[in-house]
Amino acid sequence: MAIITLDYVKNIKLDENNSPLNNYQALDYLPFGLYAMASTIRDEEVRLYMSKISPSLVSSSGRDAQRDTIFACYFNWFSTSIVNYVRLVGLIDIMTQLVWVSSNIKDAKNREAVKALRRPSLRCSDLSRRGRLSALLT
Repeated sequence: MAIITLDYVKNIKLDENNSPLNNYQALDYLPFGLYAMASTIRDEEVRLYMSKISPSLVSSSGRDAQRDTIFACYFNWFSTSIVNYVRLVGLIDIMTQLVWVSSNIKDAKNREAVKALRRPSLRCSDLSRRGRLSALLT
């Protein structure tokens, strides 16, 4: 098994041998799907730019309704998928710091702790120093 880097900026990693989640395998291939969607859209943007067609004209003209519709769907799929991926990586980071497993999330007090820790700049150690984490978990 391997260590999967989930976030290079915050250095969030997932140890497959000691994962806080039971079903983490999607995290290994989801970035490839996100990259494929982003690349497909980027290729279309470059093609439109090189053809000197105004993107606003293309999106409003119905030039190729089927092609334009699928690209609109790609944008929606990408935005939904990237938000879900980032939220899941954040949850894994919190669970790893607290040494939790999936079953710990079922407890209502633990869910409140996760909500408190969702702020991007806040880490478990920040709350521990302030004594707030123990208050949330007791």
